[in-house]
Amino acid sequence: MSEIHPETQEKVSQFIAEVMALLSDRLKHAVARVANPRAGADPMADIEVLLVADELATRETFRIWELAGNASIKHEIIFSVQAYSTEDFNTRKNLPALAAFMAEGLEYDLQ
Repeated sequence: MSEIHPETQEKVSQFIAEVMALLSDRLKHAVARVANPRAGADPMADIEVLLVADELATRETFRIWELAGNASIKHEIIFSVQAYSTEDFNTRKNLPALAAFMAEGLEYDLQ
């Protein structure tokens, strides 16, 4: 698992809270990792976020990207977001890129 600076973890948590406000209990997974693992100790590291939600509509994906853009400006960190419906994620979760993301990333508690 890649190391995410505690300050950065808090900023990611704030972004995920905004996504949770949008999707409510349909958000099933929120996983983050630094885009460049060597920069993990850097609180300004760019962050990749993988989101999985039940019945994710295209308009909601666009809204999530808008939230990520606003969070990037607010926190001066680039939030790169991959958003999947639960069905699409389950179909693709064994692909090397997604399997690696899940193994390397930090999964956030959605409670």
